Amino acid sequence: NQDSFQGPVVIEELIASGEVPHPATVAPLELTEDICDDASNMAVIQDSYIWQEIRSSGVYNSEQIERMVAEPTRGPFYMLNLIRFREFAEYRDGRETNLTGREANEIYSPTEFLSAIGARPVFYSSVDAQIDGDDQIWEDVALVEYPCPAGFFAMTSNPEFQARAIHKDAGVENTIVMVTHLQPSPVPPDFEFPPPSHPPTADDPAFELIHVMDFHDIAQYEEGANEPERTGAEAWAEYQAGGSPAAIAIGSRLTAILDVQGALLGDNERSWDQGYIVHMPSMAGFQALLDDETRQAGRYHRLAALANNY
Repeated sequence: NQDSFQGPVVIEELIASGEVPHPATVAPLELTEDICDDASNMAVIQDSYIWQEIRSSGVYNSEQIERMVAEPTRGPFYMLNLIRFREFAEYRDGRETNLTGREANEIYSPTEFLSAIGARPVFYSSVDAQIDGDDQIWEDVALVEYPCPAGFFAMTSNPEFQARAIHKDAGVENTIVMVTHLQPSPVPPDFEFPPPSHPPTADDPAFELIHVMDFHDIAQYEEGANEPERTGAEAWAEYQAGGSPAAIAIGSRLTAILDVQGALLGDNERSWDQGYIVHMPSMAGFQALLDDETRQAGRYHRLAALANNY
């Protein structure tokens, strides 16, 4: 299920009938891997009929669109998507179906559109357990690398892509889609991790811990904490630094740190800041990390840092 993960852009007049009327029958820009070589391609996309419909539909966060349009060739960037499926697919044209939401989303699967612009899925997983954030329970997490915003918008403005998007719209109940940029790895290239204290077993395999964070502008310490004023991000860094030796000892390591530029779809209210992908060697190792006294002692930094998190 290689998805584009940015969420559907459904244009009623174009899609509900299953037909895409003139003048949108002609793609505004050919989908090629060299779109990012010329910033003027963004202007071609903006002149297209479908782009105008997308902008007026209110589906996307307009502030995030402006950030991307201002730097149309900046890349690569990574689209981080949290997904929750409908129990059964619901098509806007009212068609009868016995598809589940996940099955409808699999029909969407626009692999050829991603390949055409040089995009690629780099991470995809179902969620086994969600341990933080209970306002929404997510079922899948995905990360897709796009070469630049112009390539992404050329794809989403393509009539054939739009026609395929009806299946994602039918299958996905809720999604948050974040535009992110990958930080350079903090691990030196020649660093050798010690053997994990709690290695994986057949009954307790390794897993990935995904953490999406919205920091307070100013860390919210409890009264009497005797801490200087610092940002939420700085409080999080204090928490991470204190628990780093214990994390290395159990075999945990950061696979990716993603700086969130903004939410493009699904959540315009919260200002998400970072996403982490953390490799955990086993659930026993994870529990040992949670039980570590040094990490527990610094947990108040974590509580002061986070406004929202999944």
